[in-house]
Amino acid sequence: MASPMKGIAVSKNQDEKLSVPSAVGDWALLVVGGQLNHMRDCTPAGWTGKYSGGEDIRSCTVAVKMVADPADTQNIVWKSPDPAHNGRHVAVLMVFDGAKVKSLVPGTPGKSADGWKNGPFPQITGFVQHDVNTAPVATFPPNVESLTNGAWGKDTKMPWSSIVVGYAQSAYIPPSNTGVRTLFGVDVRLQEQNDSLDPTLADGSRIGVNIWDGVRETPTVTTRAIPEGAKTISELLTIPHFIVGHRGGSQSWPEHTEIGYTQAVDYHAHALEFSAARSKDGVWFGCHDKGLSRLVPSLTKNADEYTWAEIKAEASKTQYLPATIDWLMDTYSKSHVIVFDPKYKLPEWEAVCDMFKGMEQKVILKSYGDSKWAFDGMRARGFKTWGYAYASDTTKEWYPNFLTGKVCDILSMEFNAPQTTWDALKASGLPTVAHIPADADQLKTGWSRGAMGAIVSGIAAACERAA
Repeated sequence: MASPMKGIAVSKNQDEKLSVPSAVGDWALLVVGGQLNHMRDCTPAGWTGKYSGGEDIRSCTVAVKMVADPADTQNIVWKSPDPAHNGRHVAVLMVFDGAKVKSLVPGTPGKSADGWKNGPFPQITGFVQHDVNTAPVATFPPNVESLTNGAWGKDTKMPWSSIVVGYAQSAYIPPSNTGVRTLFGVDVRLQEQNDSLDPTLADGSRIGVNIWDGVRETPTVTTRAIPEGAKTISELLTIPHFIVGHRGGSQSWPEHTEIGYTQAVDYHAHALEFSAARSKDGVWFGCHDKGLSRLVPSLTKNADEYTWAEIKAEASKTQYLPATIDWLMDTYSKSHVIVFDPKYKLPEWEAVCDMFKGMEQKVILKSYGDSKWAFDGMRARGFKTWGYAYASDTTKEWYPNFLTGKVCDILSMEFNAPQTTWDALKASGLPTVAHIPADADQLKTGWSRGAMGAIVSGIAAACERAA
């Protein structure tokens, strides 16, 4: 299959802005190379980038962005932040078809391609070459499709710099020319093809199931498998634009219910969030508030003043019978990361840690960003922590520590907070999450701010269903 590239622009002049036409949902890739080792990171605001610099590899930035607005790939500034970088500069801007590409994941540029030359595939692979006038532009082997051959940077009279980019679908041997200074790889994750989740036999024929209702036999339209999410926290944090089901998708289905969580999984949620209360007799169940009256009006007291049997008896008369944490863990913890927020029971964080002992790679503990007093103990016991904040919190005393990772491991902010607020979050180097988009447009806003993931309430409105 040919590469899904839609357009490309190249430049040797760092004062020249790059533009390539794009559509919402496309993916953009920017590669910047510098002759000297101090060009510094040229990742544009709102993009996700990797930068490397050194005497051997010189300077290289590889940055990606999902297009939320066609303007995202117009007039891209790639100039070095270091005004003293007076060497040669080269850049490539490419746009890839969002109907075919689900995400682009950049690796860290380096001296060697050993980390990606043997897969996974497909991938975008390339290198930055700085060479003398008599040296040719290096090439990839024939099994790597050329996206730009770098001839635009070659000079026959003076030393030159250029970037070569290819699209690889099988293992290859990268060039080893002396002037090839930095190599880079970008993992290309393709959109699932229609019916790709339907099981098939070895000959490609579809497996079907017929339903007998006592009168007639009706074939099912599809027998697709329910998709799996991220099985570990480390896996979750490597997924570009990961999705967390907020209370199981609280704007799409009754919150904290078994049906809500199951639907969120069907819509490709990578992780599931569970805000919790604990009953009088010690059962942890889904509940965002101190009490249940918002959803079950007959339960007027605080949640911990009822037994689980009393809660179940009244809630079962409504559509809001909450799931228990035991059910969620038994059903989905093998296939999905669980994000647990103890809400009003945060002072009992030690009991929460005891409950999830041995699940430190599967369970993230979440609370408000001023909860360092609890997060410290959770982190000491090996748990990853998630703190959420709002734009109005940026002037509060605890916020500088929040930004520097002294409070928690994952930073969550309003999806529509100002870009300057998001830029500070991204500068922390910590994973960032947008909260709480309710539809596709709000989710795109979060992506445009540069969020790595999102905790989504309107999953049915924002995400694609599997079956």
